Amino acid sequence: MIVGALAGLVLGWLAWLAAARYRRASVPAGGAALPLAAMTLWGGWAGAQAASPAVAISALVVSALLLCIALVDLKTRRIPDTLTLALLAWAAVQGLWLSQPGWAAAGLGLAAAGGLFLLLYTLGRGALGLGDVKLAAALGALLGFPAVLAGLLAGILLGGLAAAGLLLTGRAGRRDAFAYGPWLALGGWLVYTRLLGLWPQ
Repeated sequence: MIVGALAGLVLGWLAWLAAARYRRASVPAGGAALPLAAMTLWGGWAGAQAASPAVAISALVVSALLLCIALVDLKTRRIPDTLTLALLAWAAVQGLWLSQPGWAAAGLGLAAAGGLFLLLYTLGRGALGLGDVKLAAALGALLGFPAVLAGLLAGILLGGLAAAGLLLTGRAGRRDAFAYGPWLALGGWLVYTRLLGLWPQ
């Protein structure tokens, strides 16, 4: 548990620094308190619950990548290709290391999620960005098919609730840009960590 917490702290700090770099702004160290605390607690939990060190490491790496994606998209309304490619690359590492999901399920997940979000991007008239499409495809490779459908559905529902909250409180208007990346990342993370067996059944 202690090793996991330390690993979570380190990866959380790296995710924060990477997000600051992509945001092209100096980010006060105090702003890192919440994500660092979350990653440290998550690292301790994953270290205690994971069936093997490989599972714990994969959970922490994916969590750090998704955290970085969320932080960047919240600030800039874009998801850098390098972060999406890193998530996709880790999906390949995971396939070799954990054999989860299988290669067929990963390929089908990538194609189905990417294709579905490309259709939504085409029909949505700006509601989604190409970064969201690429993130969905990467999540498809990471989660596999059909698990990615649950992850995307969770992300869409969470994003819809967040958007409704902003509209109802007057913090955003109908024409304001909205970052879907953080919610897709959260939905994918919830399903991914469950697939790894890190939550009570």
